[in-house]
Amino acid sequence: MSPAPARTRSAVGRLLVLVLALTSLGLVAAPASQASPSPPQPVVIGSRLVDARSGDDLEVAGVNRSGSEYACVQGWGLFDGPVDDQAIAAIAAWGTNVIRIPLNESCWLGLDGVRPELAAAAYRRAIGDLVDRAARHGLAAILDLHWASPGATPATHQEVAPNRDHTPAFWTSVASAYRTNPSVVFELYNEPRDISWACWRDGCTTPSGWRAAGAQELVDAVRATGARQPIVLDGLNWGGDLSQWSAHAPVDPLDGLVAGWHAYSFSGCRTPSCWEDTVAPVTADHPVLLTEVGQDGCATDFLETILPWADAHRVGYLAWSWNTASCSGGPSLITDYDGTPTAFGAGYRRHLDQRRASPQSPPVPAPSPPSSPPTSPAPDPAPARPVDPTAVFDFEDGTPHGWSTRWGSVGVSAGRGPASSGSGSLQLSLTGSGYPAVGVDRGVDRRIDGLGAGSTVGFRVHLPPSAGTSSGVGVAPVVLDAGWTATVLRHQTLRPGWNTVVFRVPETTEPPQVLGMQVDDPRGWRGVLSLDRVTVTRLRHTFEARTGHGWRATSGRATVRCTEAASREGRGSLGIGLPGGSRHALATTQVRDLVPGAVASISVWGPRGVRASVAPVVHHRTGAVLLPARQLSPGWNDLTVTVPEGDQAVTALGLRITTTGGWRGRLLLDSVAW
Repeated sequence: MSPAPARTRSAVGRLLVLVLALTSLGLVAAPASQASPSPPQPVVIGSRLVDARSGDDLEVAGVNRSGSEYACVQGWGLFDGPVDDQAIAAIAAWGTNVIRIPLNESCWLGLDGVRPELAAAAYRRAIGDLVDRAARHGLAAILDLHWASPGATPATHQEVAPNRDHTPAFWTSVASAYRTNPSVVFELYNEPRDISWACWRDGCTTPSGWRAAGAQELVDAVRATGARQPIVLDGLNWGGDLSQWSAHAPVDPLDGLVAGWHAYSFSGCRTPSCWEDTVAPVTADHPVLLTEVGQDGCATDFLETILPWADAHRVGYLAWSWNTASCSGGPSLITDYDGTPTAFGAGYRRHLDQRRASPQSPPVPAPSPPSSPPTSPAPDPAPARPVDPTAVFDFEDGTPHGWSTRWGSVGVSAGRGPASSGSGSLQLSLTGSGYPAVGVDRGVDRRIDGLGAGSTVGFRVHLPPSAGTSSGVGVAPVVLDAGWTATVLRHQTLRPGWNTVVFRVPETTEPPQVLGMQVDDPRGWRGVLSLDRVTVTRLRHTFEARTGHGWRATSGRATVRCTEAASREGRGSLGIGLPGGSRHALATTQVRDLVPGAVASISVWGPRGVRASVAPVVHHRTGAVLLPARQLSPGWNDLTVTVPEGDQAVTALGLRITTTGGWRGRLLLDSVAW
């Protein structure tokens, strides 16, 4: 939703803008305030939005701070009303934990039609200052593209869809600026409308003749920067229609998508029956956020219906809006920027107070390494078997170590170049379309003697940024047996920069003679790929002979017990019983040689009808890092865990399990390798 696009400015308003400008320059002291605790760090775990600081569900309660989408393009300021410490403290005083900041594409990018002092670096700096200020008061920030426009026309209103002319570049810029800030969420486009779901996802030519960008293109633009934060995608019909959201959701390699929902007393879908039909099904697979909710006429009866419904379905919400506009012109929470509520605002604040007084569910502690080595729930007469040596090809000495062309046309050389670690790598020169392969023979380099069925292999592959996201280049691991029968494994499309490729040698494969990689280049991209840090690792935790390797439950109601009912490798596995409850965790401290930057793999089996997601957790002495979750499918699921870089030793490796829809049952854990 947006306020009226034009305003009459008073002398008081001009003075306010001047004071804000002087404050930003340090010429007027901003009011002092006591900072709140650190802001939430939202991550997507299955169908839940979780705070990475604790591992608990993040119950979003926030407000929209409108103004930054229109003031700049109308030429009279950066914000509408104060956004200093005192003003942000007033927002936090309502018990909020998230602020939504609407952005203007033209102002952020500094496009024609916007006054220079209100655009580009000045605008981006003002937004950055607001994000930082909000964080000091305990508020995470949702950055929302609210106004955008194709071609040379300034963004003076809400268009029907994002545009291909500027929006991908906008998100590349925004995501690059905030990719290291864990308290920022990206909402890719506000309230798309009057387009098809296919256009919503893939883009199309609009009736006005300009090209709309699809959600997939924008997700790709964000992820290409290295940003890992959650991405919110609003539904159609001004954000009010989620009926086909799940069916058309784009692919996110990090599984970090959130469905954005807008609901007002005057929306088309404004009844509990409509929400049950169109919104509740989405919550089974993805988090849903009401990034705008409101009621006209300063009434509260609609809030009193939708907010309890949202609480019951674990849907967070942000009210529109923290502005002092008249209630007759749209939902307004306050009468002044000290936080004095309107009747509508009083109803919203009352609900926030009530929710804090009676939380929806008891907190579940995040998994943390025990103070002493855990004992296995099943007999564990022997420690984990000795660590096998890991073969590493890092090409630091400038030689290819036997890596050469196996088929097709590809140049192979070793030397200085893009490197995952150190300064050396193997360069693969592509000169035309095809499917060439490179590899190393066991008879040439004995480092792959440990390679066998069940071994885990990791490659680091670099695609030059100049290739962009549409080169079509991918790779597929290859193993050849002694009879020169080749097994080509799953293809992985490369993204610009470094890519991690991890695979397990199939159990059905004869002892491999050659380890290699096929380059899939169907479009004829020409350039140089870099291969580095090739690792070969045997299994470490196999759960054979009822050896539990120290795995135990650390939170929730899960039970763990060694079993021989089924296994990924050999005969044994670890059974994980889930008798009820939605969140569980387990961990082990037997993690010798698991170091920052290492790649581990874990196999988890789920039964038919499983409704659970699994997120790896890496513990160190001062905390834990919750990694992206994966929704389990029936059968064996192979998870890849890249231990975050840093200087802290890993003290434990764990899993957080989230179930949905009241599902209960048993999972199996096997073949943990690094």
